[in-house]
Amino acid sequence: MNFEKIEEAYTLLLENVQVIQNKLSTNFYDALIEQNGIYLDGQTDLEIVKKNHQTLKSLKLSREEWRRAYQFILMKGAQTEPLQANHQFTPDAIGFLLIFIIDQLMVASDITLLEMGSGTGNLAETILNNSQKEIDYLGLEIDDLLIDLSASIAEVMGSKAHFAQGDAVRPQVLKESDLIISDLPVGYYPDDQIASRYQVASQTEHTYAHHLLMEQALKYLKVDGYAIFLAPNHLLTSPQSDLLKSWLKDNASLVAMIALPEKLFASVSQAKTVFVLQKQKNIKFVSWEEYARPSTKFDSVWNKQKSAMICKVATTVICREVYGLSGLYTEEEIQKEEKQEPRTITPPDLSKIVIPNQTEDDTSNSSDNE
Repeated sequence: MNFEKIEEAYTLLLENVQVIQNKLSTNFYDALIEQNGIYLDGQTDLEIVKKNHQTLKSLKLSREEWRRAYQFILMKGAQTEPLQANHQFTPDAIGFLLIFIIDQLMVASDITLLEMGSGTGNLAETILNNSQKEIDYLGLEIDDLLIDLSASIAEVMGSKAHFAQGDAVRPQVLKESDLIISDLPVGYYPDDQIASRYQVASQTEHTYAHHLLMEQALKYLKVDGYAIFLAPNHLLTSPQSDLLKSWLKDNASLVAMIALPEKLFASVSQAKTVFVLQKQKNIKFVSWEEYARPSTKFDSVWNKQKSAMICKVATTVICREVYGLSGLYTEEEIQKEEKQEPRTITPPDLSKIVIPNQTEDDTSNSSDNE
């Protein structure tokens, strides 16, 4: 990495931003996005910008050199037009710590990574440029300015990062990832109707957005996958922490907590801790009566003999040697099966069915159902 080239790139970028800002009478960040667009398509009548772009291209910056130059640009912009706390980029000291955690935790060399609240994209590029893993990255961000900023910077850099705009608290059509990270935005989520769908939802006030994002994140995480969150130090002692801990107990294991030095943050109240969670299988056995619709012939036969047990894993249902069935069944397949003519088969000995991760409560429930 050549710091002289980084300094020169920073100077050229800053001059371009200031020229465009004066020309368009716009803010620093919109001017930076415009600068990036001009760099990519070359469409401008500003000769100084054209000249600077030629010099920038001649520098042949690496992705990490580009990232450092843009990081300095964002720091310069923050001096005159500071972003709100939740929009500021994640510092390198934290970014490289997360890289170390990722490289130690993840066994596979190729992983899929989802970042919820990707912001300016600095953390994404830090990880992609420096991790030992081959990463398929997707960043989800709701803010218009930040998504334009991160996407345009990534394109200039030739980054492999992909960004999508959307409210991460609302349901999104996303594939499950091996790893999820988030420098969690802290505050209340304003839409109580959306929040009410979550287990961590408060019944007396607005729910913390960072609690909602943690619950939502695990929905997009593969079983046994890891989620790494930067969250407030008081996450587990805050007024709504009992709701969060109740949800955590049933859905994730707390692998690690790493308290970060307070001097990394503007104030003690803004200090954060790294929380590393692992998604659990959350296997729970229930009787068929609790799942099947009572109006079907299928239900009447199976309920009558009290011998169908299923274990439900998230939205997937596993039938283990029940009435001769075994394998993986989706809810849609179960519903389709209900509509078919029931089969006469000998019920198995339920005492021989192995129930993984069964708690005492599950055992008592199973006994009652039998």
